[in-house]
Amino acid sequence: MDFVRRNQQTNIILIPIPHKFDLDNLSGISKEVKAYNRNLNKTVKHFDGITLVSAVPGGGRLFTRHGLYMNVRGREAKTRILATVKNEIVDKHKICNPIPMTWRDDLIRGKKLMY
Repeated sequence: MDFVRRNQQTNIILIPIPHKFDLDNLSGISKEVKAYNRNLNKTVKHFDGITLVSAVPGGGRLFTRHGLYMNVRGREAKTRILATVKNEIVDKHKICNPIPMTWRDDLIRGKKLMY
């Protein structure tokens, strides 16, 4: 939370740790993930400018067969959620020209893409 305290002038979007669908709900890791996400949710409530994005709906079907990584549909769903949150932040603060950030591979190719 030191990062959040140092950057209170910045809008920050946090994503909780996703549930591991390859493990049982009663496993130690699953319990730790739930506890961490619950603690994160409680802590974030005290800061302005912090948005905690809920976990991607859809359960295990948005993850690969072994449950460790998101599949294409899961990544697309997460991207749509993040884009929606970003647009809400821009609309809320009436930001006319947000500063676009370029990805590293775009810089290597010499392209500057606006997102």
